[in-house]
Amino acid sequence: MPKLSSQEIIDLAVNKYFKSVDEKNIVGILNSMNDDIQFKIITHNIIKNGKKEVEDMMIQLFKDHKKIWHGNFTHTIDIHYQKIASTFTVKNTEHNDSIATKYNCNFFEITNGKFSSITVYMQGDNTLN
Repeated sequence: MPKLSSQEIIDLAVNKYFKSVDEKNIVGILNSMNDDIQFKIITHNIIKNGKKEVEDMMIQLFKDHKKIWHGNFTHTIDIHYQKIASTFTVKNTEHNDSIATKYNCNFFEITNGKFSSITVYMQGDNTLN
């Protein structure tokens, strides 16, 4: 498969992955990933292997929060190695309508046009279990 362009890499991260998380669209999230995805939350020593473990984690995230929003992105892209680092704001609306705001950084690796690895550096309490 040909390498993704810079814009295609951003689209995969922002419009396919983050937008799907915000919309609580588990199918969209999983469609952005290879079957053998490795999802690491480094700041909380958590590793999820494969789509099933990621799916379970996301379902719990959706249950735990009334609303999720990611935005204010800044990206650094390596087209040759098919990687992207994204810094962003995330706002989680709790069921009592309080909002927890975090400033996070994710590192994505791409194989065959989909994510093969996602590494998360998360500020504050872990919301991905």
